[in-house]
Amino acid sequence: MIRDYFRVLQVDLSTGRGQIEEIEGRNTCAGGSGLAALLFGRMGFSDRGWEDPEQPLIFAIGPLTGYFPLMSKVVCAFKSPYHDQYAESHAGGRAAFSLRFADLDALVITGKARRPSCVVVGSRKLEVKDVHYLWGKSVQRTGQMLRRMVGGSGHRSILRIGPAGENRSAMACINVDTYRHFGRLGGGAVMGAKNLKAIAIVGDESFDLPATKEYGPLFQKIYGQLTETSMMDKYHNLGTPINVAVLNGIQALPCRNLQKTNDAAISGITGETFADRTLLRNTACAGCPAGCIHLGFVREKFSEPNEYLYRQVTYDHEPIFAMGSMLSVLDAFQVLTLLEIAEKAGLDVMSAGVALAWAAEAFEKGLLSEKETLIPLKFGDAGAYAQAVKHLGEGANDFYRLLGQGTLKAAEQYGGADFACVLGQEMAGYATGEVFFVSEALGFRHSHLDAGG
Repeated sequence: MIRDYFRVLQVDLSTGRGQIEEIEGRNTCAGGSGLAALLFGRMGFSDRGWEDPEQPLIFAIGPLTGYFPLMSKVVCAFKSPYHDQYAESHAGGRAAFSLRFADLDALVITGKARRPSCVVVGSRKLEVKDVHYLWGKSVQRTGQMLRRMVGGSGHRSILRIGPAGENRSAMACINVDTYRHFGRLGGGAVMGAKNLKAIAIVGDESFDLPATKEYGPLFQKIYGQLTETSMMDKYHNLGTPINVAVLNGIQALPCRNLQKTNDAAISGITGETFADRTLLRNTACAGCPAGCIHLGFVREKFSEPNEYLYRQVTYDHEPIFAMGSMLSVLDAFQVLTLLEIAEKAGLDVMSAGVALAWAAEAFEKGLLSEKETLIPLKFGDAGAYAQAVKHLGEGANDFYRLLGQGTLKAAEQYGGADFACVLGQEMAGYATGEVFFVSEALGFRHSHLDAGG
């Protein structure tokens, strides 16, 4: 039964200890966003910088998680390295269910570990493990090692960062269960600043469902609407990549660092092309029947003839825009290759793609040279971008370290602010007009839908 208070676990990395607190406010806070804001108001410091060890990193769920379909998101809240203000990012995967099965409404992490660490939490478990041997490892390799180390499956969720987070890049994301992300506003940098390589949430408890006679029929009604009607067809079939051709057709797709809003050769990266040529399978977040996660593949040829290694890469509209149309990379497999490199580094692909599109235009106009970019950046050159994404994630030189703090910060030093596509953070994949740009500039998440833009 949904309780009338919040059960919150606070972990202090400086001491390695944690405590459960029961916090009032269930009737005044809406969902995970409301709870995260409440907790930051209690535990955060508006007068201290984002890197201050005592600033909280918050993971919160809403009251309906586990009780109804689609309730599969976690809200991650923190002070952002982009603007040193309160921010939140949302992710799916298994994390929300894992928190529910761990009997928690929120996990709050403060302090800084002495050595690179992994926090493992459950309903009756808290460990802060030394994982210094994982520092520098890619997101994928970290996940492989943690799955063996933590064990279990099902209601276990693993959150981790890559080299970008360790380097405190403002573009660093937090990977959730391989295919989902706290992508925007630099949550990965916050983990890196805390010497926190990973978090494993083990859902080792059960919880009771509402016993009222109304609950069962209501659940079935909602589930039926989601699975037996056309309501979620867009997400399950082609998924959000269906937007690529549509936006291109109405001249609202950001292309070539927004120099254009459509491209005659866009057919190489439309949702239809990804589905026909690259799609391996669909999968879903825990507790969600929509199955909107689309997994494509890239392949690498070995020295032996006709021997290949296939790897799965998730895609949707935003990554295709960022590593595709924005860079004038118009081949689906080349886009997936760039996405995989960004995934390994632990980069938000949206910010990374937009930042590199700015860098390509700056290179084109003579504001940057190979001294800064290390390779010549040209629109459409997927091979050059593959190297540049690695450089950005690793912070390979002063230029890439500065670019990793935000495109505008790089533009302040090198020029080109007039063509930096940034509204608080690097733009999302829509050029649908004034209402969208105003809503994004004012922080209404990233979607054109939030303000009817």
